[in-house]
Amino acid sequence: MSVRTGELRRARGFMVLNVLSNSAANIIERMALSLTPPVAVTSVEVWTTATVSLLLRLIQAGRAPNTGAVSQGSGSRAELWHFAVAGLLGQVIGGLSFLGAAKAGGIGFTVAIAQTWSLWAIILGILALREKGSRRLAIGLPVAMVGIVLMSTQHQSFSDLSGSMSSYVSSGLPRAIIASLCWAGSSVLIRRGLSRGADSRIGFLVQYFTASVLLAVRAFADPAALASLNLARVALIASSGVLTGVLAMGFMYRALAACPISKVMLINASYPAIVNLLSWAILGESLTLGGIVGMVLVTSSCVWTQADNS
Repeated sequence: MSVRTGELRRARGFMVLNVLSNSAANIIERMALSLTPPVAVTSVEVWTTATVSLLLRLIQAGRAPNTGAVSQGSGSRAELWHFAVAGLLGQVIGGLSFLGAAKAGGIGFTVAIAQTWSLWAIILGILALREKGSRRLAIGLPVAMVGIVLMSTQHQSFSDLSGSMSSYVSSGLPRAIIASLCWAGSSVLIRRGLSRGADSRIGFLVQYFTASVLLAVRAFADPAALASLNLARVALIASSGVLTGVLAMGFMYRALAACPISKVMLINASYPAIVNLLSWAILGESLTLGGIVGMVLVTSSCVWTQADNS
């Protein structure tokens, strides 16, 4: 029992590192979006992650050729399709939708809406993967949702919220919702593949190389999106790619390899609170009372729910 508790704590620690890495990456992405189109940012991030991950894998294989990554069951290769689809949903559709929404509506607004993906992932995990919830989770999920809504609407009046559909489209809301659903589906596929014995490191490479190929095809079809890139901008975006891909996604893989989604994913709900604070401190985006209340609700629900070690 103590081993299970220790694994749960380590998995939650990895998710905290995932949140911090993604938060830092989002601030860099916001700066990059003021210089280059979303498709260029997404492409460089994914290509950077795929390249760095492959190099790390080759170095590790050279040092310890007989060491396995995570357990490789007899059906592990057959389960790699989960990661290919996860790359399509998460890095291509989700990534492009998220950055497009961030460019239209601001990083604080977009992150708050898109980050509901962690809540949808928990629900999908319970429904699709037969994971077990808890009473704390049943209470914490709606509280976190209320907090996220407060953060995402903190700069809008009631008249804004009841405005025309065009205002919602121009704000990036539809793309943020698409990103949220794609990321939720991607995380469920990753967990399913890992729980069925797939090698996590091979799965990671399949995920990012699938996305890399699709984005390369997109770039060849419309190279104009990459025309604004120069060495300095590529370096800036590549640093974001290392944070959000190599580090953040790597931490999530380690967490999901050890624990069900329902045990660790609500930690991700604290992510918009951190990004809103960073956006206020670094980018000068304002905070309102509603946004602050939302941060308190999200953070408190996360801490209270994760205090349950059962």
